[in-house]
Amino acid sequence: MSTSLELAPLPRMTLPPEVIAELEALAVEVEQLMESAWAENTRSRYNQQWTRFETWCNQRNMQLCLPVPVELIQLYLAHWVTSTPPPAWSTIAQAHAAIRWVHSANDVTPPTSNGLQRQLRSIRRKLGVAPRRQATPLRLHHLRAIVANYTRPQKANLRDAVVLALRPHLVEEAFPRLHAAPATRQ
Repeated sequence: MSTSLELAPLPRMTLPPEVIAELEALAVEVEQLMESAWAENTRSRYNQQWTRFETWCNQRNMQLCLPVPVELIQLYLAHWVTSTPPPAWSTIAQAHAAIRWVHSANDVTPPTSNGLQRQLRSIRRKLGVAPRRQATPLRLHHLRAIVANYTRPQKANLRDAVVLALRPHLVEEAFPRLHAAPATRQ
């Protein structure tokens, strides 16, 4: 996977040697920056997944070139799902990500389609992986409702309610009694 840059000769323009040297040094820097866009472990895993994909294609005498046809990706992912035992969803997702990564690293638009996206959702469902949904954040009115439902204002109940508050200013607003000066006994 080379992302090396080569300077093309500029038409009708002669550059001084120091400018050419500077541009070549910058081209090396760009290449290093592009390589470090992904963590070493990520690149390693994606390379492994891409090698598996290449091997799978070669075993079936399929010529592999970029961009990879979406249908070929779908067949490869179906192969993963039908293997015994089927791999974890994360492995299949990583295989798909690796194929997209190789395309991106070679400045080729990664193949996608509605059918491929539907297949990925179906694979998640078949493997029993729940869709990722972000939880609704806990808001001040939620905290007030929680506190209002406590029938006995015991310290333990208030403590539990405070534990639910993730931000200090919300605790202060929701539980002003906690921040008031302690009452003196008479």
